[in-house]
Amino acid sequence: MEVILLESVRKLGIAGSKVKVKDGFGRNYLIPFSKAVRATKDNIAVFEAKKAVIDSENAKNLLAAQEKAAKLDNLQVYIIRQAADDGRLFGSVGSKDIIVAIHEKGHTEIERNNVILSKPIKTIASHDVVVSLHPEVNIVVKVNVIRSEDEIVKQD
Repeated sequence: MEVILLESVRKLGIAGSKVKVKDGFGRNYLIPFSKAVRATKDNIAVFEAKKAVIDSENAKNLLAAQEKAAKLDNLQVYIIRQAADDGRLFGSVGSKDIIVAIHEKGHTEIERNNVILSKPIKTIASHDVVVSLHPEVNIVVKVNVIRSEDEIVKQD
C-alpha cells in the first residue's frame, strides 16, 4: 500500500513523502492515527493543496520538540529496585518505570510511547535511555538503577 505521510514517522519518512508500507501497518496505525492517507489521485491533489499548512504545522511541532529537548538536557533519574549481590535485579525496569521517574522530576509532557527501550533494564547501573520527542528530535536520559536512597548521595 502506498501512503502519503502527513507527519514525520520515525524509521519511515518525513512529512509529505510518499512511501510504500505493509497493508496492516497502513490500515491499523498510520491512517487511523492521521499520520498518513492513501496515495490515491484525489488524496494527492488534496495533499498538494494543503501541503503548506501541513509543512508549517510540522515545523511548529519540530520547534516545540527542540525546546522541550533543551529543557530536558542532561536529565538524570533514579529508580530504586531490589537486586542480588551480583547486581542483577529481581524483576526489571521498563518504560513505565522510567516515565514515572521522569514525571516525578516534573516533566509530565513526556509519554510512555516516547521512551525507546530495546530491552528491559535488568542490572544495577547507570543506563542511557533514548527518549524521542519528535521523529527528528531524540534526547538521552540517564537512568540510574540503585538499591537504596543512600546510593543517590554517593553518586552525586
